[in-house]
Amino acid sequence: MNKMYFTFALAVMCIVGLGTTSRAQDTDGIVVNVPFEFVVGAKVLPAGTYRVSRFFSDPSSGVVLRSGANSAVVLPTTVEGASAPKALLTFQHLGETYFLGKIETPGMVYTIATPRPRLTLARTHDQTTVQVGGTN
Repeated sequence: MNKMYFTFALAVMCIVGLGTTSRAQDTDGIVVNVPFEFVVGAKVLPAGTYRVSRFFSDPSSGVVLRSGANSAVVLPTTVEGASAPKALLTFQHLGETYFLGKIETPGMVYTIATPRPRLTLARTHDQTTVQVGGTN
């Protein structure tokens, strides 16, 4: 009798185990500490630690940046597969403002467009590129 219960319990665990999925590593989710205020899309976000992840499982659906009460969703202009060893956020430094331009994760590279008025500003001011590293 005990052998029959054990067999039944094992069968139930196997069926339940087949119905669940697991991810060993989220290759598109990163945590990064940004030491300065920055602009993403049309939103200004304060300095802090941000969790960057995809909006949906489709890579071109958008990217979400979250930090406590602050969050932003951005649609990348291009999405490319990548095999980068570490995560990076690349910012354009225009005048006194930092603009998020690229998100590199171990799985994907997301390029974010800078709006035209800001590109005009870039032509009239000094600009540099800044990279901030993150972790998975």
